[in-house]
Amino acid sequence: MPDIKPFKGWRYNLKKIKNIGTILAPPYDVISKEKQRELYRHSPYNIVRLILGKTSLTDTEENNRWTRARDYLNRWIKEKVFLKDETECIYLYTQRFLFNNQWKTRKGFFALLRLEKGSVISHENTMPAPKKDRLELLRTTKANFEPIFCLYSDKNKNIDAITKQYYKKPVLQIKWEDNTEHKLYIVARKDAIDKIRGIISSQKLLIADGHHRYEAAVQYWKESPVRNESLLNRVNSESPDGFVLVYFTNIDDRALKIFPIHRVVKGIRFDRCIPTLAPFFKIQEQTSLEKLTSCLDKKFKTNVFGIITDKKFYFLRLKNQGFFKKTDTQRKNLRCKRLDTAVLEYRILPFLKSNGIRVDYTHNVHQAVAGVRQKKWDFAVLLQATTIEQVKQIAFSGQKMPRKSTFFYPKPLSGLLIRI
Repeated sequence: MPDIKPFKGWRYNLKKIKNIGTILAPPYDVISKEKQRELYRHSPYNIVRLILGKTSLTDTEENNRWTRARDYLNRWIKEKVFLKDETECIYLYTQRFLFNNQWKTRKGFFALLRLEKGSVISHENTMPAPKKDRLELLRTTKANFEPIFCLYSDKNKNIDAITKQYYKKPVLQIKWEDNTEHKLYIVARKDAIDKIRGIISSQKLLIADGHHRYEAAVQYWKESPVRNESLLNRVNSESPDGFVLVYFTNIDDRALKIFPIHRVVKGIRFDRCIPTLAPFFKIQEQTSLEKLTSCLDKKFKTNVFGIITDKKFYFLRLKNQGFFKKTDTQRKNLRCKRLDTAVLEYRILPFLKSNGIRVDYTHNVHQAVAGVRQKKWDFAVLLQATTIEQVKQIAFSGQKMPRKSTFFYPKPLSGLLIRI
């Protein structure tokens, strides 16, 4: 069962940082090269130097992005840029954002989670390279700079009832560049924390974001001599290595949103793909981006995609269910293999990639359109959003979605607090 506990977080010293907006950042895995450079310029103390430092052709084993992150961290602690809270607590976190012209507020909290087998379920496949990167960062710095994003189920909102009285005076608040409002609060009372721990202990937690970081934390704990000693003595270790920083939010909260992650393709024109796709898809040309996205907004029982080229828009709708007949043993689960992302990743893109085609990702439709118009990409593939229900059904049945199947929104900001 999941075991969480309070901790003494490290936070930026607001007496030294005059503009808190200059030192925060989005999660590392949504930061582009351009955004990384921008964040570097914002402040010499921006958290990007810890979560996604720049690389260099002259990097060595002794001097690289991970060792530089360690050195920045140690220097900032010495300079009192980071200060450690005096009391163990959990940190409440609210995010207020605009969705479909309505303001929503999502509530959650930060705490430490014990790394135990079976207490957390993942819903996406991972890749070796990002996991290795996060593991090296953890090995070198021995710190959690960003939380794992986990979901629990609380239909009756019992945790909200427990924490209601603590949403009074935030220790940090900021309006971020995407117009979301972020506030951080502290809960130090043991009785309230114990009640929250009790609710979480009965859960099966689901990872929303942070699969690579979670797997890296598990591997780091497996490497710990303290873990081996605790296994021999058959006791739970309270070693810091056996816990990881987690942001928890309620999967039953309507303010939890999932956006699609679109694909952009370089190396082939879409008109050359039409003969391959035509036997399986009804392909309809649309007159505008607005009409294309309107088609995608409709609810279909079959798979649909939008295609953007430099001059044309196409709406694709699956018409031949024979498309699913030949699937390998890893794709037996009907719910998973009929996801839009699964159809795209396992049936369409392999044909393209086999011809040396490059595929990248973006959650921003306008960014995809701009990239195609500027000839950076040959075409873009727009997808519908995966639903919360699909995520639950697939994850709790033991299946995995293709990577980049979900973009949970809003993202927790990096730099609100860290754990060392």
